[in-house]
Amino acid sequence: MSTPGTEYLTPAAGDGSGRVRRSVGTWITGLGATAAVALAGFIATPLLVRWLGDSAWGAWTVVGEWLGYLGISQLAFGPGAASIFLLRAHSAGTPGALTAMARRWFRLYCWAAVGLLPAGLALAWWAPHVLHPGPALARSLQWAVGIAAVGSVVVTPALLLRNVLDAAQRGYLVRGALLAQSLTITGLSLLWVAWGWGLVGMAAATVCGLLLGAGLWAWAARRWLPGWRSTAAAEVSLGQIWHYNWPLIVAMLGNQINVLTDNTVVGLTLGAAAVTGFALTQTLPLLAGNHLADIGGVSWAALGDLRARGDARFATRVIELSSTVLGMAVVLMATIGVVTPAFVQQWVGAQHFAGAALSWATVATMVVFSFICFFAWLVDTQGDTRRRLGASTIGSALNLGLSLVLVRHWGVAGVAVGTLVAYLATDAWYLPYLVSRQYGVPGASLARAVLRALLRGGIWAAIVVPLAAWLPAAPGWFGLGVETCGLGAAACVYIWVWVLRAEDRAAWRARWLGARARFAV
Repeated sequence: MSTPGTEYLTPAAGDGSGRVRRSVGTWITGLGATAAVALAGFIATPLLVRWLGDSAWGAWTVVGEWLGYLGISQLAFGPGAASIFLLRAHSAGTPGALTAMARRWFRLYCWAAVGLLPAGLALAWWAPHVLHPGPALARSLQWAVGIAAVGSVVVTPALLLRNVLDAAQRGYLVRGALLAQSLTITGLSLLWVAWGWGLVGMAAATVCGLLLGAGLWAWAARRWLPGWRSTAAAEVSLGQIWHYNWPLIVAMLGNQINVLTDNTVVGLTLGAAAVTGFALTQTLPLLAGNHLADIGGVSWAALGDLRARGDARFATRVIELSSTVLGMAVVLMATIGVVTPAFVQQWVGAQHFAGAALSWATVATMVVFSFICFFAWLVDTQGDTRRRLGASTIGSALNLGLSLVLVRHWGVAGVAVGTLVAYLATDAWYLPYLVSRQYGVPGASLARAVLRALLRGGIWAAIVVPLAAWLPAAPGWFGLGVETCGLGAAACVYIWVWVLRAEDRAAWRARWLGARARFAV
């Protein structure tokens, strides 16, 4: 006799139609959303830095990391494993299964919101005592953190609806809501900071954007949650939830240390003002790198469906996507590294460029990060997070320790170098090994594809970096735009012709022709 709730843990076969189309659609939607948000940030950031000042803007950047940790704290109440259970309920194809599972998790998300409210208020009290922003900013920083923290906690239950859309492979709806949310935050931040509200205006704008995003997710998720009021919650025990949840807590805490600690390290060791140059120098590499890493975020549901159905194409897709991500990352991030110094100088002024060492260390880190994320998403959404905990936890501790040591010797560049070394020493090799061992992906084939992508991407980097240093600097925004577009177009052609394998190109041509036929009138 099965344990109640285990029927939701065994994926059933589905038709699997449109997996690639939905994944690509989600990624392209994310690309468009990123472009729109980047354009808004491009316009808004210099104004906000000037109006707020380096100390206030740097302090708010650190606060953003702290709010990320507050979000991780929600996992202790159970929502961390929601994606696993929702994906499997959706794959089961049983009428009402997804709704029943979502109702079970809705309770946990509500309890998470209640439990984290005191933590948000404590964060507000703590902020000025550790960042030392000065008497003029201390009280406004306290109010701003309190408003933003409480607002983040209030919208916690809406994260369930985002997970529902992701599990249904409708990530493009998630990205659309995130676009509206980001643009709202940016627009209101400019307006209210211009009115003299300062950090409090930034916090209020953040809360308004979060509420809008939550409302849009609620509207979009209704289609996949029929009979919400009449469906009973799935009977999944807390023991089952904890079985999947505790490894996710540890792993995601490690991810936060890797991704959302650098600004805090700089702020606590070098002061809030130093965070401004550090963050602005990293903006372009992080923007590009995170979007490359997002390929894993839009692929996990489709890959999970293939594996659940026992489809032999699963291993082929893993090899194809992992090598594509790495090859693209090397080529595109090398190109981003070339234009970053001129971009920062034109954007916010040369005084805010924190050095070529930081820029290139960040570029290299994002190449490795995008590769790691593909495998981490795959492992985590299959419920196997515990299998990577050892390596990932060691990597996170190594990252934090190296960052704290190297920042004192090498300045802000030491923080990025610490992250890069920690990734290479742990997750960069262990996660591909784990996927190969655990899911039957041929290790030799995966290694050959990865090394080939790294070699061919590296050839581009070896050509474009010295070439860009030899050529005269492009004058003004027009010259920089022409240079960037030219390099970007050349990089895309290089990826298609030289990075992708012949079978990969053939597969993408077939998908493109299939998409054209599907939408032909």
